[in-house]
Amino acid sequence: TQLTHSVCAWFPAVLGALITLPAYLLGRSLGGPRTGLLTAAIIAVMPGAMLKASLLSYTDHHVAECMFSLLTVGFLIRALQQIHPRHNTRAPSFLPGQGGMKESFPRARSGTAPVPCERATDCPPGAVIDTPWRDVSLRAMPAGFFLGCYLLTWVGGSLLVFALFVAIVVHILSAHFRGQTVTRCCVVGVVMCFVALVMVIPFRSVPGFEHHIVSLIGMAVALLLCEALARYFRSRSHPRLGFVLALAAVAAVGIVVAQLALGQRFDELIVALQRFAGNETSWQTVEAASLLTATSPLSLLWAMFGSNGIVAAAGLVVLVATAIRRTSAVATILVVLTVLVGVATLQQRRFSVYLALCAAILAGYVWGLLLDSVFKWKNGATCGRRSLRRSAGVLCFIAVGLAPSVWLALPVAELHTGPAKEYHDALVWLRENTPEPFGDPSAYDVRLDALPPEDPGVTPPVGYGVMCWWDYGYWIAQIARRPPTANPTQAGAEASARFFTAQNEAAANQIMEQRRARYLVVDASLSIWPQRESSDLFGKLANIIRWAGQDSADYFETYFARSSDGSYKPITLFYPKFYRSMLARLLIFSGEAYAAEGTTWCVQFSHTQDTLGNSVKRVENRVRFGSFEAATRFVEEQDDSNWRIVGNSFARSCVPLQSLERYRLVYKSPTVVARTEAGGVPTIAIFEFLDSRR
Repeated sequence: TQLTHSVCAWFPAVLGALITLPAYLLGRSLGGPRTGLLTAAIIAVMPGAMLKASLLSYTDHHVAECMFSLLTVGFLIRALQQIHPRHNTRAPSFLPGQGGMKESFPRARSGTAPVPCERATDCPPGAVIDTPWRDVSLRAMPAGFFLGCYLLTWVGGSLLVFALFVAIVVHILSAHFRGQTVTRCCVVGVVMCFVALVMVIPFRSVPGFEHHIVSLIGMAVALLLCEALARYFRSRSHPRLGFVLALAAVAAVGIVVAQLALGQRFDELIVALQRFAGNETSWQTVEAASLLTATSPLSLLWAMFGSNGIVAAAGLVVLVATAIRRTSAVATILVVLTVLVGVATLQQRRFSVYLALCAAILAGYVWGLLLDSVFKWKNGATCGRRSLRRSAGVLCFIAVGLAPSVWLALPVAELHTGPAKEYHDALVWLRENTPEPFGDPSAYDVRLDALPPEDPGVTPPVGYGVMCWWDYGYWIAQIARRPPTANPTQAGAEASARFFTAQNEAAANQIMEQRRARYLVVDASLSIWPQRESSDLFGKLANIIRWAGQDSADYFETYFARSSDGSYKPITLFYPKFYRSMLARLLIFSGEAYAAEGTTWCVQFSHTQDTLGNSVKRVENRVRFGSFEAATRFVEEQDDSNWRIVGNSFARSCVPLQSLERYRLVYKSPTVVARTEAGGVPTIAIFEFLDSRR
């Protein structure tokens, strides 16, 4: 409905604007109201993933993750700060009695240790006041509520549970080493886990949510064990070393017991936690790629955080020193979370959205310190000098702290993350000119629960799908109102990759029939397009090939060839598997036959190194042939194995191609991305998969 579309469009922008509120509260808990305002201002203009996740119509769960994770951390820190034992500064109250005034609190006997009390009115001045247990539980509940909201937002939310557990344990160790009790700290963590668990359990049937339940229960049990060990070793001769060794031993035993008790669920939980470090599938999306694999990691970091990234690094050093010097819940937890998220961001760029939150808080803290120390915000002999210093501080903050971020954020804010006009027009055509997949247009609004494929008694609804690459599955479902065979959850991505890389029509037909696809959508971004004067290639073909379990070097490679001026420049040469792939035959050749007369080349190459020391191939000789058969005979006759049959253009195949029998072009966009002998490569094309009985 239109209301649903409007809510989905405005949701990320509104939530992104509201993130400044918990950012202010967290900054305030760290350095006061001014630090809170500075933090809110920084996060409001933070470029990179944080801004992209909150763009209008960028409907995804990332902005909700940011909001609920920030609220969880903020209320957790607030709870830990409020339960910290404090000295009574309340003036004693007196009651009238016989013979004058009488103190209302009892005095401790001489020579006895003071007994902690829970009410300031019941304690003498200077006595230690412990927070009542009821208040401890109540103050932990908001953190648990927002942690539950976070876990209901993202199936991978167990990562935050792990990070919070590590942060709380480090805080417990810090307090224990200084001789402080950690009972109330452990209770805060347990209550937080309990509240979140109550919220998640009703949704335990959702795939992946069992990880949330296991992680919450595990965190609560581990914190209770921490309290028991801390209480036991508090009275021993070596409480610090004994506590650490016992904690390590219990952790090791707990891991073994959990593995034996949970079995496969434990392995699945470990796989989920490996998102922090990345894995062999990190190449599948840009956001899952390692930051270290970027062409220029420092430039990418600048684009993500601007000048405040440098300021935040200084803030991390200051907070580390603070956490070492004294027990500070806010310093310890922010340091641990920043370090964990920073390591995760190095491995996978998707976590930069969390690092942006940490960077904004740390940068706001440093800017608050600078305003106090350098610009003498609090001090000053006269009002005039104080106003001048404040003005100079504000201008410095705007020029150094905000202006670079605004300059970097403007291009991000102008990004169009939806389908291009050509793609939108094609999907509208698909909706209006193809039969309804389930016979009734109202079926689009009907909720269909997942069908267990192993149950032979369940009959799935009759219909057809649209073969596509997973990036565009939601667009096809939303605009064309047709079921895609793959979507951005990457479900069906492997089958789509095998179809696009299939080397013959029979193999492709089998996949289409298995996926019950009747139409297929191809667009120019799925192929590769060499960039002039550069070895860089634009397009998703390499990713598709890897999804299919193959090597892109079997389809195309970059060579260095001598140019007219005598220098060697990069060129892309295409192998027969590239032209035989269904993607090339559909997108580039429109399913028609190609004779390959005079377009087949044989190149002889040698291995050398480029200026960076990387191994590259250099073209030594090249020979042109009138047919693929002649080129094949030539290569077979050569003693040198460094001869390859190639094509020097994506649009001129080096192998003959037959026309596709069961694929009929029904739509192609009026715009083309490259001119070819047949006319041009369309931006997007739609084919119908014909019934073999026709």
